Amino acid sequence: MHLSSLTIPLFLGLASSSVVGGNLLTARNATASAAAHAACAILVHQLGTTIVQFNGSTGYYDATQAAWNFNNVNVDPMCVVYPRDATHVQAAMAAIYKTGSKYAVQSGGHSAMKGWNM
Repeated sequence: MHLSSLTIPLFLGLASSSVVGGNLLTARNATASAAAHAACAILVHQLGTTIVQFNGSTGYYDATQAAWNFNNVNVDPMCVVYPRDATHVQAAMAAIYKTGSKYAVQSGGHSAMKGWNM
């Protein structure tokens, strides 16, 4: 398989969000949060901050808030990984499996079902 210039982000440590009484509530249990934090730390060490994006960066915003389907804008991952080649995907999957982190792959993004493209 030849992968070049991948543009499909991986979301690590997804939290579920909902609006209750006009307030956005985000839930992430401590175990899942620790696993995601560990995976993101491994990946930023291995791949750098260009590939691994955190809240506050343009890449994080583009992946989470500029979704093609606005039913998915409340996604709150610990980090977003933008793999550029197969070695980046391999590193991401190794870190995910090593830490037991939850993850999702952002696909086409046109689905009307919340979370479907995650």
